[in-house]
Amino acid sequence: MSRRFNKLLKDSGMVLSQPRTRSTSHSKDMNTLCQDINLELLSVGGTTDGEAEDEDDVEIREDNRVEQQEVQTHTDVDKRAACIISQIERNSTLMTNDPLAEQLRIETLKELTQSLSVKRTVRAKLVQTVSQNNKVHPIGFFRRLKYRLSIAFTRVRMWIHDLVYGYELWYGSLKTIEGHFGSDVASYFKFLRWLFLYNCFVFVMSVIFVIIPQGIYVEKYKRNGVAHVDNILTSVSDVMSSSINTPSKNMSRFSISDFITGQGFFTNSTMYYGFYTDQSLKIGSFIYSIPTAYFFTALISYLFVFITLSIRMAKSYRTSFIETSGGVKNVYALKIICAWDFSIADDNAAKLKSETLARELREMLAEDLKSSYQRSKSMQQVYIVLVRCVVNLLFFLMLGGTGILVYTLLNRLLLNKLNSHTSGLVTAIIPGKYVPKLSSSLNGIGDDDDDDSAGDVDESERDWQVDPIFMSFVVTFLLIIMPLLFSWIVRFERYNDPRTSLYITMVRTFVLECVVVAVLVIFWLGRSSSKCWETSLGQAVYRLILMDFLLSGVALTCVEFLRSILQRNICKELLLAAEFDIARNTLNLIYNQTLFWVGFYFSPPLSLVIVLKLFLSFHVKKFSLLYNCAPSSSSNWRSAQAQTLFLVLSFISLLAVLMNLGYIITSVKTSDCGPLKGSVYMYERILEGVFQLRHGNDFWAFIMFLRKPGVVAGLLLSMCGGVYYLREKSLAQMKMVEILRGMLVAESKDKEFLLQQISFLTGGRKSRPSSQPQQRKDFFMQHENTSRE
Repeated sequence: MSRRFNKLLKDSGMVLSQPRTRSTSHSKDMNTLCQDINLELLSVGGTTDGEAEDEDDVEIREDNRVEQQEVQTHTDVDKRAACIISQIERNSTLMTNDPLAEQLRIETLKELTQSLSVKRTVRAKLVQTVSQNNKVHPIGFFRRLKYRLSIAFTRVRMWIHDLVYGYELWYGSLKTIEGHFGSDVASYFKFLRWLFLYNCFVFVMSVIFVIIPQGIYVEKYKRNGVAHVDNILTSVSDVMSSSINTPSKNMSRFSISDFITGQGFFTNSTMYYGFYTDQSLKIGSFIYSIPTAYFFTALISYLFVFITLSIRMAKSYRTSFIETSGGVKNVYALKIICAWDFSIADDNAAKLKSETLARELREMLAEDLKSSYQRSKSMQQVYIVLVRCVVNLLFFLMLGGTGILVYTLLNRLLLNKLNSHTSGLVTAIIPGKYVPKLSSSLNGIGDDDDDDSAGDVDESERDWQVDPIFMSFVVTFLLIIMPLLFSWIVRFERYNDPRTSLYITMVRTFVLECVVVAVLVIFWLGRSSSKCWETSLGQAVYRLILMDFLLSGVALTCVEFLRSILQRNICKELLLAAEFDIARNTLNLIYNQTLFWVGFYFSPPLSLVIVLKLFLSFHVKKFSLLYNCAPSSSSNWRSAQAQTLFLVLSFISLLAVLMNLGYIITSVKTSDCGPLKGSVYMYERILEGVFQLRHGNDFWAFIMFLRKPGVVAGLLLSMCGGVYYLREKSLAQMKMVEILRGMLVAESKDKEFLLQQISFLTGGRKSRPSSQPQQRKDFFMQHENTSRE
């Protein structure tokens, strides 16, 4: 503050080295002003509080201070204030309306030897006078217009904020959850609401710009009598490759198995990538490019969530970690004073919270004693390190086994689909009007065998449709069981802080889910030479999302209801009330959202599926929470840090998905279906069809140059260098903060020491402290060391 004030004075022509130090001319003016004020106060019959008096007068004044304060009336205060104001108003420098004059008025009042009541009255009247003088000289038209627009904009913004806050989605439900279970449980539901709103935005975008235009395109060409067939197959190899992702001849009939597997009726529909055309929609003179709309809708959706998630994560991380990076001191005092959750509105929850705080204090004391006791046991530390190494090795073996299992199930699914279609090549996917053309090129297949082959196809379909369901069930079941196993084995690692154990379990579960998604993507990228592998990837993602809802959302909720009934009516003493598992449910949300980000590019209507799932999940989880769960007896979660952890994990998964999509667009060959077919790589079709670029163009050459591995490596190295520079700069600033903090402490000790010396020299103390020379010596030595640093 003093530096800013000195700078302000320096800009105005007055140089101040310290806040209380003034220029010579101003000091003389202030002294003269104070003398005039004192003389005028004497003329009205009052005495100043700081007049030089004899020792006897000082003693008399000290004895009669209370009586004088009682005798002094409001009229005397007003008279004194009026005299001071009349003198100050004569000084034009002090009556201007600017920060410098305001600071000078404050300094002048500080120099006056008057009571605080007089000074407050003077200051209030001076502020009123200055504001009235300012109204005499109105501001210009444009500045007044700017101020009015700014005020109007602020009012509109606040009105919109209040309106949105009043109609906030699920506001009452979130307040109910906060009141009964605290803000840590409510943080999960707030995160779910944010994902729901984002997915609603993506759904609206995909419906308006992609799904509806594709539906109009199909209906238009049906009315014109043109079959919607992008490629007419002319060889057995084409039929073999296309049979992986094509429906049977009964594809128009919908069944429950189609809803569960995402195949059959849905395969040749707007549900998946392979159905979308690479042509433009023409309505009169209006031309709507479906490939362009498809690409830019996905691009805007991914960029929107990337920017939004980055901003939210940065703000949350700054609030939760950077601003508190100085370390937490006085832990026990903060735990007692600041640990209460004021969102709790239920009596039982409040009682449980108080018991939880008491138990946490006991645990913190026990952990401090335990940590100091365990430092001397080196053999026990070696044992703990060995156990942790074994547990981590077991964790990596589990990851490898899960990845191999998922890959094997996907491979078996692909082989069964190939075998199931070899007996019915004639009835593959092309309309009936093209079957004679195809059958003429196939030897050994006649018209008489069509019915028999169709029957074989139906039986084979019933056989292989069990495999997609089984594969999705096994993967989802593993993702439910494995976190429980991780929570059990982490107990053997003996972490002192329960929050550390919880975070390690969450990270391991997150890595397991990432392995499942990565194996799924890598498997189908390895089959990129197959006919329309993009559709198969979209179907696999759809099945996993649906099966996760059936098991995690419906089945586990039913189990929780049964357990709650048993606990309340039969086994009250054996079974404890269930608690809401924030870590497991949050990681499940992140897993589903990651699946959606992977599959949205290959299945735009998948946004509707995830929106419905999140909507149902919110209400199912809320009802299960209020009916089956009790408030948590432990507080391993901190609401702000929990939100930050959720956002960081979501950002990591989104970044991995974007890198994967970038690799698919630039390095994976396109198939013979979808809106971006017709080129070797997707980015070529984007540059040629969307941006109208051709080979040999300068910008094309620049894009090809950026695609080289050396350029990519250089960009990555430069980014790493920039991150390293910013990190070192941050560390340097942190060290500078520590140095400045030490200087402030030294200055405060210096001021305290000088005040003691002044008090001693002016007779404030009868005797000089014996320890004063040593304190002064120690202080100056410490101040010298701080200055050297």
